Amino acid sequence: DGNAEMSLFLAAAFVSSTVVSLVTSKGQKCETKFTKKLILLAVLSGICIFTMNYLNLKYAGELPSQLFFPVINGSMVIASSVVAVTLFKEPLNRRQLIGMAGGLASLIAICLLQA
Repeated sequence: DGNAEMSLFLAAAFVSSTVVSLVTSKGQKCETKFTKKLILLAVLSGICIFTMNYLNLKYAGELPSQLFFPVINGSMVIASSVVAVTLFKEPLNRRQLIGMAGGLASLIAICLLQA
């Protein structure tokens, strides 16, 4: 069964990328203090990225590609924008709001037309 191997594959990829990041940044001065809040944010971010990659691998072969890839990629852009506005208080101008509304409408249309 590929599902058990998929989790192990993703875990190995994440561990490898962590090791490469640590090795390549060795010797560089870091002025950031690692507080409990920052470590918690890093762990939560890692869990979210792992989950996204896991779902991407799992459903890439099960759903039609003309539905899966636009929904995954489009929803990531919209979700990133929502997080930027809510957590980081980044303002969106009128053009960006129109773009997000158009992207959301496009994702809904793709899902409805594929059904």
